[in-house]
Amino acid sequence: MFNFQVVIFALIMAVVGLGVDYHQQSLKADLKLGDLSIADYVETISGRFSDVQQAKADKIEERGRAKRRRAGVRPYLPEAPEGWTRREWNAGDNSRISEPAREMADFEEELLASNTLLKNMAAASEKRAAEEFNSQTWVYERGDEIVSVRARVSEAPKGNTISANAMNMIAGNLNAMNIMEGWGVIQGVAYGTYSSFASNEEKDYLTLSAVIGFGDEVKLNVRTNTSDAATREILDLIDYDEMNALLPRPLAHVGKGAKEIPLAQQADFATRMIELREDLIQQRTAAAENWLRSASSPEDAMTLALRQTGFGVSGTMGAADAALSDAMEDIEAKGVAAPDELASLDQSTSDQPVQTVRADVYDDIGMQRDSTQHALASVPLPDQMILELQSMSASDRSMAEIGLGLSVRKFEKKNGLLKGSCEFSMVNYRVECGNEPKEANSGTLGSILSSFMKRDDKEEAAPAAKPKRLQLSGGTSCMENSQGGFCKN
Repeated sequence: MFNFQVVIFALIMAVVGLGVDYHQQSLKADLKLGDLSIADYVETISGRFSDVQQAKADKIEERGRAKRRRAGVRPYLPEAPEGWTRREWNAGDNSRISEPAREMADFEEELLASNTLLKNMAAASEKRAAEEFNSQTWVYERGDEIVSVRARVSEAPKGNTISANAMNMIAGNLNAMNIMEGWGVIQGVAYGTYSSFASNEEKDYLTLSAVIGFGDEVKLNVRTNTSDAATREILDLIDYDEMNALLPRPLAHVGKGAKEIPLAQQADFATRMIELREDLIQQRTAAAENWLRSASSPEDAMTLALRQTGFGVSGTMGAADAALSDAMEDIEAKGVAAPDELASLDQSTSDQPVQTVRADVYDDIGMQRDSTQHALASVPLPDQMILELQSMSASDRSMAEIGLGLSVRKFEKKNGLLKGSCEFSMVNYRVECGNEPKEANSGTLGSILSSFMKRDDKEEAAPAAKPKRLQLSGGTSCMENSQGGFCKN
């Protein structure tokens, strides 16, 4: 028997549901109840349906992109041009474009010899790195000429979390220590010659780097011992369009349709693009630092963590979260649009002297940062992060500081600074340089670092004018009860 009561009840609920939805759409449109016309209401239904369909399509597209990213970027590197051969990195002799393996220091050999677990972990890590490098690289050869190209995807840290923003901050400050000069622009991609404070020796081959994207990126690294023309021949065959399509926000200026830059202007143009990118990275770093300051106490850190997980304050973002989201979106948009703005420059503009975008200032003594953008003021990390760092094992901490100490020494040498005038701040995650060299701390770590560097000191300074060494923590005792940093001076 037909149940009219059920039908009537269903009709009533449908009307009520439509009424509630109509009321909600009126509120969204900032209209009084009844002011939203039937036609406009029907249009909202159509629009919401389209939004749902678009969201589904975007999700399917992103899944396809993710699948292609997992497959790697090497498939988009070219076959061997005529007259060249192509092979994997591990399938031949690469000594013409690589440095001899670094010899371990005595203390490293002793450490590995005395710790089987650490030795096995180091061997496994080295094996994984070698396998990954080989899977991302093709080597092109023609007689004595050799060019290697490595391509890989790098994804940005996700979310407004303490770890993600710390990674952004660390990456930004480490990036600031790198020096890149423009080499060329190929299909809208800027290639630069790359060096860092940790690698400034003369080489018999050229290293080039390029990045497509901002945040989520495709990175290209090139080693070549041949002419620029031969190197360009290979790089121009790369499928930049497919690489660009791997990004959530592909760049309009990259690919076969990119504006061609005259060869004579490419180095300067690439320098502009690289420096603009570095400036945007520093803006992202500053935004991350500001966010971290908002979590300077355990209570603030917990509040931010609760907001990120959807609990507390009705799951809404706090002011710091919202400010960071806005800043990051703005910076990312600039990163995507900036090369397009550069590409729109006419030839007469490109002929003008290159104007650096960064606020770096180099004086006759050494490197000094402009206070407007790259000030070396202390930026303490949240207590929560300090506690995480303090929980590291003593061996991990010491090995990390030794590596940083050696890198800083080379940084001083590269920039003509006195030994010991710079230190890597484990609090600020940046190299900080002062006018006066600092006294080296005593302790196991200081002794190891001092003995390791003693030969350089003898070669470069007379005993009477021997510079003071790098200030480090000198072991683990200074970690106890520290507030906002590793050591208290």
